[in-house]
Amino acid sequence: MNPLDFLFPPHCPYCGTLIHACDMACSSCLPFFPKQPVCKRLYGYMCVSPFRYDGIFRRAVLRFKFHNSPQYARQLAAAVANAVRREYAVNFDFVTCVPLSAKSQKERGYNQAALLAKHTARHLHLPYKATLIKIRENTAQHSLAKAMRWKNVQGVYALRRKTLLAGKSILLIDDIVTTGNTLRECAHVLEKSGATVCWATLASVE
Repeated sequence: MNPLDFLFPPHCPYCGTLIHACDMACSSCLPFFPKQPVCKRLYGYMCVSPFRYDGIFRRAVLRFKFHNSPQYARQLAAAVANAVRREYAVNFDFVTCVPLSAKSQKERGYNQAALLAKHTARHLHLPYKATLIKIRENTAQHSLAKAMRWKNVQGVYALRRKTLLAGKSILLIDDIVTTGNTLRECAHVLEKSGATVCWATLASVE
């Protein structure tokens, strides 16, 4: 057990109830967990998510992302890892995530996708690597019509220097997927260096 769990006991990300450190949710919220992950095929990629973006799962994402609650990453990532184990018969080389710009990360204090990816990697016993950077600001995807979202993310992401990806199998993680345009652009950047990419998110917008 992490010694910090004694000082800062973990809480259920879905309702805020105190839970044991080894639990991913409280006994009241667990019955609401879907029996099967949400699987989408977008632009030729498979995307696996443990939840639909509604109800207690939507509230958990919003709390984690916008209400200064990075401590929920471990429990939320456990659900992502379970979905990945169930749906992907792939031996991934490592886990990476959709990056935030330096400005956005400074404002929020953390990149929720990076925390989710790091903890998912730990649950899967895989390394985590920050392979991508965001090289320019763009309009928030959720504020745009679906037809505008692909153009909005083009040219926004790039590889970090000295990143060797040829022949690597990568699990790319973000918090939510709607149209899949952000994940698609990140995947294209990774694939240009010879990697193969699968997607996973915490929640899927239907």
